[in-house]
Amino acid sequence: MGDPVNKIVTGNIFHIVDDDLYIDFGWKFHCVCTRPQQNADDYIRGARVKLRVKDLELSSKFLGSEKDLTTTATQ
Repeated sequence: MGDPVNKIVTGNIFHIVDDDLYIDFGWKFHCVCTRPQQNADDYIRGARVKLRVKDLELSSKFLGSEKDLTTTATQ
C-alpha cells in the first residue's frame, strides 16, 4: 500500500445521509465525505467517484499495527 496520503483511488457511493457520502473504495475502511456543492445532483447512491486520500484519522490499532488509522478523502 505504501504511503496512502495523496493517493488517488476510485470508489462507489453506497450510502448517503444528508450531505455525507459513504464511499467504498476497496480498503479495510470506507470513506465518509461531504457532498460537493458543484454538481451535487451527480453524487447519488451507486455513482462511481475518484478520491484523493487527504488525511489519516486516529482510530484504534488492529492486526498488531504500530500505527492507528482510518481514512478520509476529498473528491
